[in-house]
Amino acid sequence: MADLIGDDTPDAFSAHRDLPPLMAAELKARHQALLERGNTAAARVLAGLAASAAPAMVRELKRRSLTGDYLHPTVLVGIWRNPDFRPKLRQLLREALKIQQSDLTWQDVRTWLQFAANHEREHRELLMANLLANLAEQATRPDEGYVAKVASRAREAADEWRASEALYALGLPIQAEQHRRRAFMHLCSARNLAWEWIPDAEALIRAVRGALSWQIGFLGYGIAARLVGAALNRPITRWHARYLIKPNLGSPAISTR
Repeated sequence: MADLIGDDTPDAFSAHRDLPPLMAAELKARHQALLERGNTAAARVLAGLAASAAPAMVRELKRRSLTGDYLHPTVLVGIWRNPDFRPKLRQLLREALKIQQSDLTWQDVRTWLQFAANHEREHRELLMANLLANLAEQATRPDEGYVAKVASRAREAADEWRASEALYALGLPIQAEQHRRRAFMHLCSARNLAWEWIPDAEALIRAVRGALSWQIGFLGYGIAARLVGAALNRPITRWHARYLIKPNLGSPAISTR
């Protein structure tokens, strides 16, 4: 699979000078964590985003905060600040913790909400850094369905190879060779699937725009297009993004895969 952003060294990280210090520090920490996990492809994409596309998101958020397009860093915090909605939010979050069987406690969540409500700017910077880090990973990692498809072909290759070995042991070389050829066929198919994978731009735009809408509180078509385009190293316009993620009205979905 080809590198998505340049051929530069993946451990080279230099955040744009216009990024807020906390956001730049968090991006650097996430970049280092990717390198330690051996995910050099995502680390390279994240370094590219921090150096180029991220400042546009920061500038847009600043502009929108001045025009009053959003009031809070997250929708959850906005609900948390409202005494009429706070009890319902508390109930929903407690139920979510039970369903997900998370190690987090309600006290952990409450502390996070209180921090976010009291430190809007810092929380917003951490949200933006998290969004970029998640985008870098999603842009370089196939979804579970695609991975399962590759793994299925690989298992078929292993099964055919074992059958071939057993038939050779039984003194049946002709039948064994047939299974061996099928093993190579399945193995080549798995390898080709792995090399031919292309990130789904539509899914990435939906994920980024959804995070901007839910966490920050605005639509963000243009920013989503710019961030995903930078992650995939291909131009995606705002209007293309709006068309991709508009509700399905019966016409065939258009994918850029």
